[in-house]
Amino acid sequence: MVAMKKFNVFLLCLFACLVLVAQEDKPKNNIASNMRIAVREGDFDRADYIYSMAKEEDFYDMESLDRAMCFMLYLQKDFHKADSLAQYLYDEDENSFLTDMVHYAILAKKKKKNDSLICGQIVENFDKIYIPKNILVDLNMFDKEDLKNIISAIDRYIDKEEITEKEELKAFRTIKIIAYFVLENYIQAYNAGIDLVSEENPNLVYYILGYVRQKRKEYISAIAFYNIAISSDFTFYDAYLNRAICKGETGDYERANLDLDTCLAIDSNYYALYLKGVNYNHLQDYDEALYNLNLSLVLNDSFADAYNYRGLVYANLKEYHFALTDYQITLIKDPKTPYIHNNLGICYEKLGNMAKAVEEYKLSIKTEPKFFDAYYNLGRYYTNIKEHKTAVKYLKQALELEYTVSDIYYLLGVNYAHLQKMDLAKQFLQKAIELNHTDAQEKLNSLNLH
Repeated sequence: MVAMKKFNVFLLCLFACLVLVAQEDKPKNNIASNMRIAVREGDFDRADYIYSMAKEEDFYDMESLDRAMCFMLYLQKDFHKADSLAQYLYDEDENSFLTDMVHYAILAKKKKKNDSLICGQIVENFDKIYIPKNILVDLNMFDKEDLKNIISAIDRYIDKEEITEKEELKAFRTIKIIAYFVLENYIQAYNAGIDLVSEENPNLVYYILGYVRQKRKEYISAIAFYNIAISSDFTFYDAYLNRAICKGETGDYERANLDLDTCLAIDSNYYALYLKGVNYNHLQDYDEALYNLNLSLVLNDSFADAYNYRGLVYANLKEYHFALTDYQITLIKDPKTPYIHNNLGICYEKLGNMAKAVEEYKLSIKTEPKFFDAYYNLGRYYTNIKEHKTAVKYLKQALELEYTVSDIYYLLGVNYAHLQKMDLAKQFLQKAIELNHTDAQEKLNSLNLH
């Protein structure tokens, strides 16, 4: 284990160096990409400088810069110039889904006045315009009221004109799905999207449907939608990442890691490395789990979840001093990390410091009153020190949160026996036997409670 740790340290140093070299050697993004990035980052001065220099140098692809400029003008609330540029791009057949959305948003500010114009252009443009994979990033920067106004314009138009034509409805619903999704109205996004499942749709729609299913913890269905999106060329980082998360939730850790490897080929991201560490822990490959968690922390040494999970891996390896250190760092980085006090309690208990363990278990209950483990751990502790009334109190609270753990019933039976409540002792021990507790039958026999 020591040799493996030394090797991991060497690899971490090498990885850090490679990240730096990759950043130095990375080819310069082209001018259009640089401007788009500046706009997304809100660095409008830099974007404006790039645009001006490109125009001065007679840049060969000014249209791509015009599209970025159109979006920037919208974000700067210079709606007249933004709409003029959007219309110019449309007339020159150089428009994009984003510039069209800027145009619809500005028209929709005038409420009912422009419903026909907005919807007519949606239908006219729908089959011509490619919906880019990163459109959700850009639309998240839109004024939310503008997106709501676009949805309202579509709904009014459909009702007024009594639209039933399939292709028109498909165009309108696609815009609505995307808008609802950006507005985080996932139920409406799903309801609008599910009507289109039987049709040939933009791959983004399937991604959105997968995401909504994932939010509902319907992981198998989510994977199915992500599969369609990815096979339809929605080869975007988030699609692979979310599919990996869903696969992990279904226990398919090896295939989840394949998706995470694809993510890492796109971007050496600390979160993907963290998830690989989680998956390897589930696969009981603790060396690989530590390696990936360490890499995650190289890229983001403030990421509390990675310290917490690395502590869990060390605990699985019974290296409790290392685990305790990571849990303490987690508490500093983010005191609200889920289950951190219970994790600390387990470490202190394993290291023989029961006073600190009990203190942490009680803090866990205080901060997360619906978390089963801390109640159970306290119930187990008070059983061991023969404070049976206190043990029963915590075990009954544990039972309210989780009624399928056989050891709760067993411990309740043991405590009630010590309290001379033999009917309850028999009842709980018999339930523990039904749940296949290995010691319950022997305990029941010893008490002559048949």
